[in-house]
Amino acid sequence: MTGVLLAIVFGLITAYCAQRKGYNPRCWILSGGLIGLAVWAELWNHMRDASFSDDNERNAYIKEQDKTGTIMSITVILWVILSVVLRFTMTGQ
Repeated sequence: MTGVLLAIVFGLITAYCAQRKGYNPRCWILSGGLIGLAVWAELWNHMRDASFSDDNERNAYIKEQDKTGTIMSITVILWVILSVVLRFTMTGQ
């Protein structure tokens, strides 16, 4: 239970930070807690250091990185479902 609460808190922090920097927070809200926060921070550092010729190039980059957040969120959802299924399968409940 504590792990779930921590994942939710870190997910909300990641989504908030993503929104402040122009990313789509819905793509990042379930991105895996500390792992998602670390990945997002690395993407932000890369975006800060990159030079974009125009806003279209920057927006294309952000859209591509939002896909990364979406994939991480889907992976977390599948991991939780698998964990629940395995827990009830292994305990026989």
